[in-house]
Amino acid sequence: MWNGALIAIVVLAILYCIWDARKPKRFPPGPIWLPLIGSGLVVLQLVRSLQYFHLMCIALCQQYGPIVGVRFGQDRIVVVSGREAIRAMYAKEQFDGRPDGYFFRMRSFGQRLGVALTDGPSWEVQRKFAVRTMKQLGMGRNEFQRVIEREVVELVEAFRRRAAAGETFPMSSSMDVALLNVLWVLLAGQRFELENERLGWLADTIHQTFHVIDVSGGTLNRFPWLRFVCPESSGYGPMLRLLKPLWGFLEETIEAIRKNPHCPNRRDSLISAFLVEMSRAEHHVSFTDSQLVSLCLDLFQASIETISSVLGFAFLYMLHYPDVMRRVQQELAAVVGPERLPTANDRPQLPYTEAVILEVERIATIVPGGLVHRAMEDVELCGYQIPKDAIVLPLLYSLQMDAKYWTDPGVFRPDRFLTAEGDRVVQHDLFIPFGAGRRRCLGEALAKPAVFLFFSAILHSFTIECADKELPSLRGVDGITLSPQPYTLRLLDRLSSPFVKKENSCKICGENEGPMESIFCNADDKALLNKIYKCTRVEVTPVCGLISPICEYCHRRIDQFDENAQPKVVEFVIKTELEPEPLDYDPLNVGNLIDPMAIDALALILLVAFLLKEVWRPANYPPGPRWLPIVGNTPLVRKMAAKHGGLLANVFDKLSESYRSSVIGLKLGRERVVVGLGYDEVKDILCNEAFQGRPDNFFIRLRTLGTRLGITCTDGAFWNEQRSFVTRHLRNVGYGRQAMHAQIQTELNELLDVLETRMEQPIWPGSILAISVINVLWTIVTGSRVSREDDRLQCLLQLLRERSKAFDMSGGTLNQLPWLRFIAPEWSGYNLVRRFNKQLTEFFTPTIEQHHENFSADKAVDDLIYAYIKEMRDRKDSNPESNFTDVQLTMIILDIFIAGGQTTSTTLDLALMMMLVRPDVQEKVHEELDAQLTFGTMPHYEDRVKLPYVEAFLLEVHRFFSIAPVNGPRRAITDCALGGYRVPKNTTVLMGLRNVHMDPAHWGDPEVFRPERFLDEERQIVNTERVLAFGQGKRRCLGETLARSCLFTFFVGVMQRFCLVGPSDDGEDADMAPSMTLRPGITLSAKPYNVVFQPRKRNEKNSQQK
Repeated sequence: MWNGALIAIVVLAILYCIWDARKPKRFPPGPIWLPLIGSGLVVLQLVRSLQYFHLMCIALCQQYGPIVGVRFGQDRIVVVSGREAIRAMYAKEQFDGRPDGYFFRMRSFGQRLGVALTDGPSWEVQRKFAVRTMKQLGMGRNEFQRVIEREVVELVEAFRRRAAAGETFPMSSSMDVALLNVLWVLLAGQRFELENERLGWLADTIHQTFHVIDVSGGTLNRFPWLRFVCPESSGYGPMLRLLKPLWGFLEETIEAIRKNPHCPNRRDSLISAFLVEMSRAEHHVSFTDSQLVSLCLDLFQASIETISSVLGFAFLYMLHYPDVMRRVQQELAAVVGPERLPTANDRPQLPYTEAVILEVERIATIVPGGLVHRAMEDVELCGYQIPKDAIVLPLLYSLQMDAKYWTDPGVFRPDRFLTAEGDRVVQHDLFIPFGAGRRRCLGEALAKPAVFLFFSAILHSFTIECADKELPSLRGVDGITLSPQPYTLRLLDRLSSPFVKKENSCKICGENEGPMESIFCNADDKALLNKIYKCTRVEVTPVCGLISPICEYCHRRIDQFDENAQPKVVEFVIKTELEPEPLDYDPLNVGNLIDPMAIDALALILLVAFLLKEVWRPANYPPGPRWLPIVGNTPLVRKMAAKHGGLLANVFDKLSESYRSSVIGLKLGRERVVVGLGYDEVKDILCNEAFQGRPDNFFIRLRTLGTRLGITCTDGAFWNEQRSFVTRHLRNVGYGRQAMHAQIQTELNELLDVLETRMEQPIWPGSILAISVINVLWTIVTGSRVSREDDRLQCLLQLLRERSKAFDMSGGTLNQLPWLRFIAPEWSGYNLVRRFNKQLTEFFTPTIEQHHENFSADKAVDDLIYAYIKEMRDRKDSNPESNFTDVQLTMIILDIFIAGGQTTSTTLDLALMMMLVRPDVQEKVHEELDAQLTFGTMPHYEDRVKLPYVEAFLLEVHRFFSIAPVNGPRRAITDCALGGYRVPKNTTVLMGLRNVHMDPAHWGDPEVFRPERFLDEERQIVNTERVLAFGQGKRRCLGETLARSCLFTFFVGVMQRFCLVGPSDDGEDADMAPSMTLRPGITLSAKPYNVVFQPRKRNEKNSQQK
């Protein structure tokens, strides 16, 4: 019975999955849908790769067209991009809806409240009320602009005081309270002091709400049940913690205004007008307390976040473009003059300032994905059928960065918004930062003057400088809106006189948790009495001695007056008590409405779908063992590796035999891996453009200090640019030329001196060779050598050997199961790599910093670091977002250090070991050296043409040992084929070089070490095309020239001077005999062995023959 029920459940789950993955007819093109999660994996992968939600949308539009259809969870999402499609969308009223999801209800007490994210009759009523009331309160007119100007004056004066005290200004928060005051006068008829800590904290809370979840509602909106499973990572916990204090603050203010006995008859703020509307007997059902809180929250969040972000980006671009800042200041000085601050009336006479603000709004695109819309019925858009309730995203970024329209959209150029004469601002129809149609931003009339007045006033009053060591990045922080990354300014005062608080003026201000406005006016002006009376309901005159009036307007008791008077000047500091009743709001607990049985059934369906996807094998994927969910073939591969000497190459050989294929398909962890083992397959991987990518996996990120920079681990246009530069400038500093060969000879001399001091003593060559090779590299890269006694270098080399042993070319267990770093950080190798990365950074950083300090343009040909720094500085002026950075420079040095230092010294170590293992070969090497070279002369790489047997010997070392038996990793950058099998895009691809080097069909006796196989009858080098130690194609090893020259010169120099023999049998190190079994790892290496270097004299017989 239970078996039958289980089968029925599985069958139903499968049928449901098939039905769930179908797309509606004429739905816009897009990535395939999977059951339950839709296109979620593709979307998340793109967002993770591109780091921004709107860039993910752009990538989809580039692939599928201007209108793209995806499904995230059960939500159908249509991304609309391009001029024609967005215009058509805004023109149709059917798209005026807003989505109805858990996230959108969560922020408004489990209901659809407010005006920003609602639709239908209630939205019509509430929007009409809000627009009408705000117009009555002066928004969009001169009265409200005066409110903004007053806050600007207060802020400038506060900035001036702080700047004089030497303070710096974090631009993520310095203007928040002033911006809140502009809105709060509108909402509550009150203002706060700029030093109010509670308001600063609330403003920071508002900013955070925009970066917990993206514009579409995020994962929480798609899978609301995740709040029970993982409340933190789903965004539920953080969002709830952020919303509660905002609800509490708004409710507290509303209650304070409600308790005012004059509230029923007053409409001097939006809140009081709303309360009056609620008190009317015939009021609309949508006028409720919860609606008022949600309405205020909408205005609170949208206005403060967008205005703050625009201003943050504006000052950030001024740091990057100081010439633009100077031009703005010149215009302000000419129009406004030094005696006052800019006002709204100055705006028409400041076209360049206005153009700068417009250009910031365009290039920064604060809301790149636009606000979400919903299709309120089935509707057609540009030939596609958009089903009812589909979420529609107008991709404003595609308009404001359209290269066809703007020509150079990535360039910050304010002049694009000016006429040719530069005296008037030009409006562009593609520029719609506040949206269009009936859902155009409600706060546009507030945002435009606020941005203009704050921006112009601060630049008129101060010159801004960056207080950080480096200019902050122009890249924004992703979320519902884009905001600038935190940065700090230093303000230099340009004007000396304050604009407010002249003699003979009065001020009334409230210092409490609730707001009261500040009043500045002439004491002789009779209007002062009216203003004070309005606030206190007490008849006063501007003299000392007032006691305890009652502020009926705020319904608060005034405890104390503190007087500080000059003739006819009085400053009243009113301290009041505020004891709000604590209110605790919880959003609607949707969990109570869900049947636990439904949750269990949903969990089971999701589990089945997940397991099916995990074990699903792509069509025509290469043969290989079946894989398990989550771990794939990792347990099998590790078990086979342990059985076959720890070598991944041996595992692939066994799998190739089992499946009778030279192409094997695996899944290691959650990463698909294809291995090519035959010569044709390896050649195809090396030379085919489709396999030129690099994987973006955990080990690659760990290897590159979390950056995926450098050259070895990158691909695409970035790799092309960086590799071309490094190749070109390595040649400029001597790479591959006489200077490099001379340096190799210098290091050979030093190596020979070290060996002479250890003559007749057992020594492992591997312990001393690496430093000689690294010094050649280090001289080219940094212009200096490293001492053999340098403890840091010795520690690095030891860590490098341990790192090589701990992993293989697939990234090892840590790459396939990265969560092991939390459970077993030592065993998985995670701590080892982190120690290695830390040591490398500490080793490289001082050298780079010293080059920066000593830099001059004429040193660019001295070494690679100077050349790179020159390129960095040249590009920084024209492109602040250049790829040439100190971090990238560090990664390039790391790549050169790891690749060149280890592989070359390991190959040389194996070559010397074979002199012990094969004395007959050593004798032939000595005979050729004696016959062709003058004893005692320094060898040169050009001598290889005279030493064919030595050249053949080194080729045989490469072939026989194959120190990188499994090479790669590569990434398929498109869907492609290998050996007749399909390799899906983004599959990791490995190459079995050892299989090519040990192919009996080609080599005949590959297990025999025989250098003669590379010589013909006339002793010319032949048969080299299948020795692929340095690869082929565009990814051919960058250091091949250096490696071949070092290997040849060091080997010849050592063998010309010494004869290599094993230690005596009775020595304490006699058991350290050379072994043909190599140590496994990313690259193979010889086990430590001892050799005695004995001096040799030239063979007289050979000398006479020569």
